[in-house]
Parts: sequence; C-alpha cells; structure tokens
Amino acid sequence: MTIEPLCSVAEPTEAGEYARFLTDIFRQTYGHGYAEDRLERHIASRFGEAQQRAQLVDPARWTLRTAREGQWVGFVMVNRAAPVPRAVVAARPAEVERFYVGAEAHGSGLAQQLLAAAVERAAREGHDALWLTVWQHNARAKRFYEKVGFVHSGMHPFEFDGVPEMDDLYVLPIGTG
Repeated sequence: MTIEPLCSVAEPTEAGEYARFLTDIFRQTYGHGYAEDRLERHIASRFGEAQQRAQLVDPARWTLRTAREGQWVGFVMVNRAAPVPRAVVAARPAEVERFYVGAEAHGSGLAQQLLAAAVERAAREGHDALWLTVWQHNARAKRFYEKVGFVHSGMHPFEFDGVPEMDDLYVLPIGTG
C-alpha cells in the first residue's frame, strides 16, 4: 500500500470526509461491543460533519491524516487543552484525543509512522508527554500502545451514550526540542 504523503494536517474543508471515515471506523472498532441503538446515538451525538469542522478549526487541536487515492486511511487528533488526569505526571502534556487507522492498513507500519509524526510535532511544540485512553475491551489497541512505549497509568472515566465507563489510561513521555 502506498500512502502519499505520509501525513498532512487535516483542513476544515475535509470535515465531511473526516466525519464519514470516523463514523465508519468507529462502527468497525466498537460495533461488536455495544448494542446498535447505543452505538448509533453515540455516533450521532459526536461525529457529525459540523462537529468535525469545529474540531478542525479549534486552535487547541490539530489533526494529522493520511490518505490513499483521496480516501482517509488513518488520523491522529491531538488536543493541547484537554483537562489532564492526575495520573499523567508531566509539565506540559497533550492528549491523543483520537487515533484510528483503517483495518486495510493494520500491520503495514502506518500506525507507527502516523504516531511518530504526532510525537515529533508535539515535541516541537514543547509537550513532554502524550496521554490517551483506550476502551478497556480493546486488547489490540492496548498491545499497540505498549509496544510503542506508552505506559499504563491507571483508569479514566469516559461517557458512552450517557453511561459512564472506565477506560485504560496510557502515557508516553516524549523529548522536547
């Protein structure tokens, strides 16, 4: 699979494609773990085109995306202003708010490359750690994050369709410069 360029900053004009990709990949990732009506309500409340456009213009966030033949294959969204959990011990952390790579790119090294680009940018901006949460039933994601250096640092609340849940919290210390 050839991805060109590896990644670029997602633009507000891509909000429609972003919303479609996010909706599809969210269904693929979590569809087996939730009742369909709950899953669809969660998607409807968070993944509309207008919501994605608002996030793409938010100066506290940036999104790197990668595409093949004009179609999104993966992305990472970093939020520099998210409230930081107590378990994250860093002077200037940023949250990896969303990070998805399509199943067709699993095992290709794309996820590592996309994450490395996010780490590089975060370090250039002076962040000393990235943190994220992972659905407690997503063993594949947890293995990936541990493989690339994230450390399990506790649990963190997440609301799914109005119901509080607990996600695993991971932190990656990064160099700055």
